[in-house]
Amino acid sequence: MQGGQTVIVQETITYGSQPRNWRFGLFDCFADVGLTLKTWCLPCVTYGETKSKVNNNPSSCTTNALIYCLVGSCVGPCIMGALGRNEIRVKYNIIGSAGEDFLTHWCCGCCALIQESREVTSVQTGN
Repeated sequence: MQGGQTVIVQETITYGSQPRNWRFGLFDCFADVGLTLKTWCLPCVTYGETKSKVNNNPSSCTTNALIYCLVGSCVGPCIMGALGRNEIRVKYNIIGSAGEDFLTHWCCGCCALIQESREVTSVQTGN
């Protein structure tokens, strides 16, 4: 508080100065067969794991997976997926838009979740 006013500080982390493309293609799904099978059978788990990595909070995996299932069943998983994809794009300075995020999850939700998971893992491990 400063002089009776609340000051909100927002931290934005960007990687690199210029926006970049995704490191992995949308249809490179089968480059990691284990991840593909997991995402095909349990997309909520892949979403939860990726979201917990993005937020640097490993204990939030189960909560994020449940939110994806519950909210996704009400409003559609493509909306939850698009919101998560947008968060990844902003944090890692990846080219795209909210509309593209939604359309990607609408048309290719499983492939999008796989691409996002591989991207976050790659950035965090420095590969």
